[in-house]
Amino acid sequence: MKPRDIFLAALERRPIPRPATGSATSIVTMDLLDKVGVSLPEAHLNAEKMAMLAGAGHSILGFDNVMPLFSVWHESAAQGCKVEWGGKSRMPDCCDPSSTL
Repeated sequence: MKPRDIFLAALERRPIPRPATGSATSIVTMDLLDKVGVSLPEAHLNAEKMAMLAGAGHSILGFDNVMPLFSVWHESAAQGCKVEWGGKSRMPDCCDPSSTL
């Protein structure tokens, strides 16, 4: 079975050849950012860099799934809240919940 198939089968409680591994939340660490050569805030805003970092969950960490979002603030930004997208050692944060872009 391919890693994707193992992960999906595990979610459905079907037989799998080994335990599935993965994360439904952020996998980002400073070490992983350095290893991939991607930085924040670009990984939140640049689709290619986001895909590279998300793919590292599979190619470097060995996870069976890929999680392309590294913050809980994407929904807030989509609703028009002003978001400070962070930096290498700081995750994003909402600047002012009543503000819009």
